Amino acid sequence: MTWLYYLLESNLYLAIFYGFYLIFLQKETFYGLNRGYLISSTIFSFLIPFLQIGILSQLIYGANKLSLAYTNPNLATVKSNELKFSSLVELALVLYIVIAAYFIVKLIIGFYEILSLALKAKKETTGGITYIELKDSPSAFSFFNLLFINPSSKEKHTILKHEMVHIRQRHTVDILFFELLKIFNWFNPIVWLIQKDIKLLHEYIADDLTTNSDIEKHDYAMFLIQNSFGVTPNYLTNQIFNQSILKRRINMLNKRKSAGRARLKILLAVPIVGGMLLASTVGFSKDYAMLDLYPEKYSEGHPNHQSKNQKNRFPMRFHYDKATGKSTCLEKRLILLNGKVLKQDN
Repeated sequence: MTWLYYLLESNLYLAIFYGFYLIFLQKETFYGLNRGYLISSTIFSFLIPFLQIGILSQLIYGANKLSLAYTNPNLATVKSNELKFSSLVELALVLYIVIAAYFIVKLIIGFYEILSLALKAKKETTGGITYIELKDSPSAFSFFNLLFINPSSKEKHTILKHEMVHIRQRHTVDILFFELLKIFNWFNPIVWLIQKDIKLLHEYIADDLTTNSDIEKHDYAMFLIQNSFGVTPNYLTNQIFNQSILKRRINMLNKRKSAGRARLKILLAVPIVGGMLLASTVGFSKDYAMLDLYPEKYSEGHPNHQSKNQKNRFPMRFHYDKATGKSTCLEKRLILLNGKVLKQDN
């Protein structure tokens, strides 16, 4: 069950981060900043569940936090319900693995198609970039340092300039990162939407840097329109002629640049991260938190102070009176054996 709780918690954080992006950042023209935000917030979403701040729990609950446990006398009914629930969890796990395996196979096929094309075609390596000829296709795309292009393409200089942006900024790494993430989180539509936005940001960045010097934006837009029809890109590649996002790219080309102060919006995400750390600490009961950023602190004389050998023996809490130096147990312990009371504290 731990894996299920972890996935649910991390995907909840991911949805919150993405909601922030849609509200505050998506319409801004700071494409590199937006790219960095989507990648870093995604990574944080899956790291935060492993973190907690123990001191927050101490401050919120204080010494009066109880750790209670009881035994239900209707043990047969409980066990029956647990077996049914366990069967459902096992079924969900099998379904999860089968669909994840499908996406793994799909990823392998995508790799094979690209590498097969690269091995069969004529190629030339210059300056660490391998140029691969596509004689029978108007398409042009890049994958890591592989640049696929038709040598007889019109405006070859423009295509090369565009694709070199993808290569230098390692956009393929982003695509593969989200493909791997999608394998384990295929059930969350937010992951799919973020991957789509990342690919769109890649094109915004490449378009912006391609048209910032000797290429007019109008001419560049017309060039994209004329070459975008009849092209089916491989989903693992950066594709200059992608008809599905063409309209949005042209709109962004003509959009007025965002004011510099708009970058400060990203600082609004800081309290969101703080809220997530708080939720991770006090909002979820879990056993997969690996790192306590600021653990609870007790003096050696305090009854809640435990040595490493004492921890987790008895989940009991005490009230410590500093004036008298005495402690009082806040719990009443009930000991049951086979549903019969052996001992009960009064």
